[in-house]
Amino acid sequence: MDYILKEILEEPEAVKASIQEGKASYRKVAERLLASGCDRIYAVGCGSSYFTGILARYALERFAKIPTIPATAVDFYTYSLDTVDRKSAVIAISQSGESFETIDAARKAKGRSGLTIGLTNNAESRLAGISDEVLLTAAGPERASGTKTVLTQMLAAYQFALAVAQVKGTSYPRGELDRLVGELDRAVRIIQELQERLDEIKKLAGILKDVTNLYMVGAGPFFPLALQITNTAREIAQVHAYAFEVVEFRHGPLEIIRPGSTIVIINNSGCPLSDELARLAALGKRAGASLVVATDVADKGLVALADHLFPVPATSEILGAIAYLAPFHLVLYHWAVAKGLNPNEFRNIVKTWTEKAS
Repeated sequence: MDYILKEILEEPEAVKASIQEGKASYRKVAERLLASGCDRIYAVGCGSSYFTGILARYALERFAKIPTIPATAVDFYTYSLDTVDRKSAVIAISQSGESFETIDAARKAKGRSGLTIGLTNNAESRLAGISDEVLLTAAGPERASGTKTVLTQMLAAYQFALAVAQVKGTSYPRGELDRLVGELDRAVRIIQELQERLDEIKKLAGILKDVTNLYMVGAGPFFPLALQITNTAREIAQVHAYAFEVVEFRHGPLEIIRPGSTIVIINNSGCPLSDELARLAALGKRAGASLVVATDVADKGLVALADHLFPVPATSEILGAIAYLAPFHLVLYHWAVAKGLNPNEFRNIVKTWTEKAS
């Protein structure tokens, strides 16, 4: 059975169910977080869950004004544990709730931190069991490479940040917060509409088919989105894929761009760094790169420079940095199939590392 395609196509329903779960339970967790006197948050995980932690930082710092430190689970408990105190909260992120490094991080933080929160898709997991509070997603079972669980996990981090800001009440304009919370209900339809553009998705997969080194660039919350996409590209399309923050791409990586290189930029007009992306795009084209751009039509600087444009609907910045993952899951799937690969199979990794590799 083609599990990964089935699970990608389940993303709209998974998002719908997860938003409802968040509406029912995240505010209570937000209230407890603020009652703990928390003045900083550690967001820890492995792989795609670590990238979700980076997105959580953008959302929590922007809307709730709480300093947030993303870290890999191993780095956190090896190097950062001594900085954790009763004014710290730890959000341990694992879709399965069984990743052993993330469980170790949560276990070692418990008793030091004021609050340990598990963000997981599995209410019966070990992570849920040891956490003080749980942010549950409702993606359902997943067998192949992380797709619907990653998307709902990112959405949960954003939805929780909005809930914290609403409870706090003073960190962000109330009217704008209410608008962003209301916009969450558009996410399902946005993802459905993006997935329905199958001809454009297959065309983009065809453009990328013979690419051997993929460079993907994002700014702000679109950087963790680029990390998620390139990670899945390595897993299922088996391509060398690298994600960069926009300004950092100029500090070294730009030097290896040659005629025939491909740069993918993902963005929307809500991003305050759109001009930086347009400047980088111009530099990349000058070096001979082909430029693939996914953004909305109001992002005129990038649209004008694109060799290949995949237009996306305009949304607020962070919702776009989540919802635009859905069509790229299909792009990567069709890219893998076009290369003659089976995107359901791993060669060297497992879906969840539940014990140390040996």
